[in-house]
Amino acid sequence: MSARSTRAAAAGSLALALALALPAAAFADDDRGRDQGSSERAEDRGRSGSAPHGSAGKDRDAREDDKDRDAREDDKDRDREDGEDRKAREDDREAGKDRKAGAAKDGERSEGRPAGKDPRGNNGTVKIDGEAFDDGRGNEPHVGCTFQVDFYGFDAGDTATITFTGHAPTGGGLLHTESRTISTDAAGGGQDRDATFTYSVADQLSELRAVTPHPKQGWHVKLAVDVDSAPGGAKQKVFWIDCPAPAAAAPTTTTTTTTPTTGTTLGAGTTESPAGPVTSQGAGTATVLPA
Repeated sequence: MSARSTRAAAAGSLALALALALPAAAFADDDRGRDQGSSERAEDRGRSGSAPHGSAGKDRDAREDDKDRDAREDDKDRDREDGEDRKAREDDREAGKDRKAGAAKDGERSEGRPAGKDPRGNNGTVKIDGEAFDDGRGNEPHVGCTFQVDFYGFDAGDTATITFTGHAPTGGGLLHTESRTISTDAAGGGQDRDATFTYSVADQLSELRAVTPHPKQGWHVKLAVDVDSAPGGAKQKVFWIDCPAPAAAAPTTTTTTTTPTTGTTLGAGTTESPAGPVTSQGAGTATVLPA
């Protein structure tokens, strides 16, 4: 091959190499431009969105803090409720023990074994018993002029203020009050009669005679038994007393009988009488002669 041919071939190869290299460089420039634009756009987005993104984060943190506080409060509430439940269960257990102990004592009393100790509380009850008196334990709300008050299940040594007052509709105010010992043994429940006292309209409740009774039922009376050492209120009973006033005595009458005096005529102007002859001396005049 000649030198001219060699140069021509070299020139052609160079031209081809240049033709191939120029598009590749252009493509590289385009890629760099695109990468730079993407980076700039990313920076712009970061700058434009940084403030809202930070505020939203703070809001999320605040909400999470609120949730945490709520959760802690809920835990505290549950702890308090659990504590209250435990306290209630303990109280129930203690009350159950007391009830069982009381039931055991009542069982001992019902079997005739002394309990030896009064149960806690305001023990005892009262019953009204009308004539004819009996050993029954029922309450009789209608009685006559004389009645009894029965005391059951009170504590050993109990003393009480016993008060009778007139009750509506008949009223009457205070009728009678007294203080008496109503039990000498330990409380024995509803079967343990401690004392019986008798009252009457003729004696302790005589003030009722000054009160107008109900035409059909008599006087309405309230009994209150206030035990000196017991907690709580007085034992009470309200009942009717039907006791008509005694009939008035019949008036006393006196009868006077007069016997007329008789005589015998002896002659003109003379009449014989039991005291002796009577001689007429003139109109309307007579003289009694000795017999």
